[in-house]
Amino acid sequence: MNDINLSLVIATGTFGLITVVLMAYAYQKRLDKQREVKQKKGLEYLLELKNLLAILQNHRGLSTRILWGDKRLEPDLVAYNDNIERSLVSLDHFNDHAFLGSRWNTFKEDWTQLHAKQNTLKAEENIERHNHII
Repeated sequence: MNDINLSLVIATGTFGLITVVLMAYAYQKRLDKQREVKQKKGLEYLLELKNLLAILQNHRGLSTRILWGDKRLEPDLVAYNDNIERSLVSLDHFNDHAFLGSRWNTFKEDWTQLHAKQNTLKAEENIERHNHII
């Protein structure tokens, strides 16, 4: 082999090695970006779940006080109902309830039933149903 052929082989090999390293780097960066997006989405989801739980806990207390006769709080309860519905819609937009499985649908069904009966329950049953949901 002469020097020109050897130089060509070395240059081609070097170029190939650099190409492989750059492709591996680009692939790793893409994986890192996907992981970052997934983590951010997960944090947003957890924050919304935390918000929903806080609203539900306040709803439990407020609705129980109303059932015990404090009717002046009814407008506040309507606002909490609206906040819960907005939170449910927001959580549904994440479209990734795979890790919750059927629990998410059960939760929504339980909430729908509680919401429909919230004015006809006894205070103790209201607390029990809220506790079950929470």
